[in-house]
Parts: sequence; C-alpha cells; structure tokens
Amino acid sequence: MKILIVSKNLENFRYVHRIFNLKKEEVIYERDIRKAKRDKKSKYVKGIILDLPKCKDIDMDLDIFLKEFIHRSHQTKTIVLTQEVSTNNRLKLMSYGCEVCITNPASEYLRILVNFSETLGMLYKKNKDHILINAESIFDVKGWNIIRNGKYYPLPKKEYELLYLLASNKGKIITTDEILKSIWDEITDKERVRHYIKKLRRKIGDNGTNPTTIINSPGAGYYLKKM
Repeated sequence: MKILIVSKNLENFRYVHRIFNLKKEEVIYERDIRKAKRDKKSKYVKGIILDLPKCKDIDMDLDIFLKEFIHRSHQTKTIVLTQEVSTNNRLKLMSYGCEVCITNPASEYLRILVNFSETLGMLYKKNKDHILINAESIFDVKGWNIIRNGKYYPLPKKEYELLYLLASNKGKIITTDEILKSIWDEITDKERVRHYIKKLRRKIGDNGTNPTTIINSPGAGYYLKKM
C-alpha cells in the first residue's frame, strides 16, 4: 500500500515513511498537483496528504484532482494541511471527503501525521514501533532514537529503557523506587533517576524548569503525559 504527498516543501515529510511503517518507495512525493495528476502511480494510493500552506483558492487543477482521486473512492483517505483557509474552501474540501487540518504552529505537522496514520489503521498495519511523545518528538522504538522535528537523537541503553518504561505506561505515575528496580537496582541513588530524566527532557524538547511532557509528581514519581 502507498501514500501520496503533494508539497512544495518536502523537508517536512522526509521521515513520514517511519510514522506510517512503510518502506521509502511506498511513499510517492510530488511537488505540485499537476505532476501528481500525471503520475500513474498516484492513482493507486490509499492515503493522500495535500500540503497547501495558503489555501485561498481551489483552482481547476486541484478541483479536477479532488474529483478524480478522492471523490471516486471512499477508500482513499485524504488530509489537507494548511496554515490558512477560508470557510468556503474548507467546506468545499470537506465535501470531497477531505479532512482539513491547520498547521500552525509548524510543530502540529508531527501530531497531525501520527493521527492520520491511526486514521489509516484499517488500511495499514498499526505502527507500534513509533510512539508519539509530544508535538515535536516521536520515540523510534526499534531504532533506539528520538525523532524530533525530523532530526534523530540516539538513545543509550539506560535512557532507552527509561523512556520505554514511561511510554509504555502513559499517564501512569511510576515511583522512583519502581524505576530504579526496573532499570538499575534497589541500592542505586535516586539522584540517578533525576539525572536521566533531565537527559530525556533535553532530547524531547521538554522544558526542564516547567516540564509539560515528563512530569514529576512530588513525593510520588514520574509519568509521561498523554496528549
């Protein structure tokens, strides 16, 4: 199965195949609608991502594309990513079955793409190898990386184990003693846990002074906040 991405800024989507658990060749990239219309491979996709930063007008090419590629098949799921769209254009896009998503701020791209991959769950194998950590970061479980805004941050063994423990129990408080017992041992100083939490926060872009992702519950422990 394949997905089609139409965008003038493909840098935002260079890692999308990982989110969708696809091979690189299963993602078709085109820079504009006209090329996508001509690309025969584009006719056999199950998901379409249209990146239209300023969706002020639905021109003839886009209108034809929507009719040919989307309206004809309810199996093709489509999202339109835009920073600005008029009410009329939003309604017209929705009439073709498109989901319209506002990408402001830019960090919303990641959250939207992960959500879209879940929307395609009926079409693609649900991806358990990439866990959404926050609006900027994905935990690449198999690759032992944090993917943050498209960049890769390798995780040493203990950082990986700590993040995996938190990510596998999102929203659940895990005591410092439980963390030590699971990852180190019962006699290791508790300061070690705080030190590694600090490392993870730095890699996922979490504010160490006022964290919003890895939360410390005073006197209890730590938990990874659900989005």
